[in-house]
Amino acid sequence: MSIPTKQCHALPKLTKKPLARAISLALLASMVSTSAYSQMSIEEIVVTATKRSESIMDVPLAITAVSGDFIRETNINDIKDLVKLSPGFTGNSQDSFLDAITIRGISTNDFGNGGDPAIGIYKNGNYQGRNGSAVSSLYDVDRVEVLRGPQAFLFGRGAISGAINTHTTRANSAGESNNYFELDVGERGVLVGEGAIDIPLGEHAGARLAVYHSEEDGWVRNLASGQDFYAHDKDAARLSVNYTKDKLEANFYLEYEERNQDGTVYRLLPGSEAIANLTAAAGANGNFAPPASSGTNNRDFNADLGVGEGIFDRGEILGLGLQVDYQLSGMTLTSITGFKDHTYAYAEDFDGTSVPLFYYRQDQEGDYLEQELRLTSDTDGPLDWYAGASYYQEDIDTTFLGQQAEEVYCGIYFFADCNYVAYYYGGVFEPSSDGQINDRNRIVGDYEGYAAYFDMGYELNESFDVRVGLRYTNDEKTFSQETLPTESSFAGGVQAPQTPRVSDTQDWSSVTWRIVGNYHTGDNLFYASVSTGSKSGGFDSFFLNAAGVPNSFDEEEVISYELGYKGTVLDGRAQLTGNLFYYDYEDLQIAFAELGTPIVKVGNIGEVKGTGIEGTANILLNDNFSLMLGGSVLDTETAGLQVLCDPAGSDACEGVSLLGVPEWTFYAALNMGFPVAGGEWQANVLYTAEDDAGNNFQSSLATTRKGTSELQVSAGYESEQNWSVRLYIENLTDEDGFEAIVGSNTSAGASNYGVTGVGAARPRTVGARFSYRF
Repeated sequence: MSIPTKQCHALPKLTKKPLARAISLALLASMVSTSAYSQMSIEEIVVTATKRSESIMDVPLAITAVSGDFIRETNINDIKDLVKLSPGFTGNSQDSFLDAITIRGISTNDFGNGGDPAIGIYKNGNYQGRNGSAVSSLYDVDRVEVLRGPQAFLFGRGAISGAINTHTTRANSAGESNNYFELDVGERGVLVGEGAIDIPLGEHAGARLAVYHSEEDGWVRNLASGQDFYAHDKDAARLSVNYTKDKLEANFYLEYEERNQDGTVYRLLPGSEAIANLTAAAGANGNFAPPASSGTNNRDFNADLGVGEGIFDRGEILGLGLQVDYQLSGMTLTSITGFKDHTYAYAEDFDGTSVPLFYYRQDQEGDYLEQELRLTSDTDGPLDWYAGASYYQEDIDTTFLGQQAEEVYCGIYFFADCNYVAYYYGGVFEPSSDGQINDRNRIVGDYEGYAAYFDMGYELNESFDVRVGLRYTNDEKTFSQETLPTESSFAGGVQAPQTPRVSDTQDWSSVTWRIVGNYHTGDNLFYASVSTGSKSGGFDSFFLNAAGVPNSFDEEEVISYELGYKGTVLDGRAQLTGNLFYYDYEDLQIAFAELGTPIVKVGNIGEVKGTGIEGTANILLNDNFSLMLGGSVLDTETAGLQVLCDPAGSDACEGVSLLGVPEWTFYAALNMGFPVAGGEWQANVLYTAEDDAGNNFQSSLATTRKGTSELQVSAGYESEQNWSVRLYIENLTDEDGFEAIVGSNTSAGASNYGVTGVGAARPRTVGARFSYRF
């Protein structure tokens, strides 16, 4: 049996006021002003990914910036929804887990809490943590920056495959107002409201209060109960304060969010080998029914949903951050302080069948404290640099539950009822009070680490400059694991190792570096880089080693090579970007089942080499039309992963691609604006698509997740009186695919777990949005 594994660019707003605000290349011109097209050039996009405010076209990084305007216009709920408009960023899911998302094919494979995510999630430079706490609602956002490739020099905590940094809208200490209110209503009870107001606090200070609410009814039906799932109800609020005087600027935020939504839905797919296996086991046992049909609609499923509260994804998150910038002689001193506290509860029916085969639950609480100090040089002269040091401390406490009916356990492993099994072993079967094996284990982690880094750039001449960076990181983790009491005589048969409280402490250190060369000619930038990255080792949440302590694993490492181009052409009417990259990841931290056992552990196995190309184009076609195009192609090749393919030792899966990762992605948007007296009529069409993706390293056993696509249209009117109304249709063609396909018809110890479709696509949705700025 198996422990469940949960398996920006484009057209910016035009304006006659350059640098009026930093907006996304992915804005799609959706908030274009009446006079926007009278100046046929693209506004400069300002980002702060490299510790300075600079044009995105001058940053030698593969980076996408998505504006807050665009986020509101397209009903983007959280950072994972941005996969539509960022090349190389894939794997959206409805839940708050991070292990489905990938940047350039690399994801987090350890679903416990003893390791670290592969993708770094940040807010205003503050690290956001792990599953349950990192994914929060996007509201009153200035922009989100998506950075692809190893990021070891831009944040206090490094990120091995990429980073996502959300910049919330800051309070204004200059007395200016950027107030707004927006209401969105649509089918299935869609109701989204958000707004913000600036509050003057004197000559040098200002505050900003933002609030958010989102709700929607479910759209996936459980045939067993008639209940709809994937409903959500979220509330959030943020208070921001800015103080600016002379050489000092301080920005503070305090935010709270409460999330109540359904857990991930798994749908058993027709033809799965598990249907025949479970039917045979039910016939031999007679005390449980064979799996019921899930029907023919991908948005229907038929599952028991465990004993207790069913499936859910609930969280409460409290976060605060403080950034202080002080101008010294020739440099700026920056202090970034962050604290986050969260509680999280999640449950799913992993097997996706009406048989009580595997119900998974996770109850978690934790807090995270960080402090970073940084010095950044002034940019005058050929030499510029920044240097910093950071520290973090994290406490995490999680209880995991793996649940299976006792009679199902006896049926699938002994092909008999539990009375016979107990008799065979010389005992009498005494069922538990709820008839379930409830394997619970608790892990407690106390983690801390520090890092120091230095990055320097030197301008050799007007056209060519180089950058070099070096970082040292040290992480220490104390990790304990224990089995919680359970009354079933089959305890330990589902998930938890049977152990009293045991613990271990280990530390890991690494040195990473990068070299970047930039060549500027006119409005064109060519760059080449070599960078390395490392992800700390950790502990297994479900497995003990031979010494009887939590199993540990070592660092994951990567070296990445990249060639890039950014250019403005056609007299400023078009922007082009392109990246060609190659990487080599070693010692992958991967969850796998050991030969002859159902127990899943995490270890360092194999490597993956990836080659890819990413590109975007933003084009102003004429006074009324603009076009955005973007896409990526990725080819990956794995080695040394035999334990995931054939534990007996064959090389059947040598050289195959990463699982669940599409080979190509594509998006296109056409935006239209027609000025009229008093305002402007606007419309846009957005199309996104991605390739098929496999779910098993042995191609003969894989079930392919068909490629997905989505078409979205909207049209409306924006008044010169600061109000707008827009009608939209999301998923116009009502595509009904899945976010992922998991499971296989034959795998070590898991043939009773069927092939399931995970996360049915949200159906066609018609709605209207009204906004007002004041």
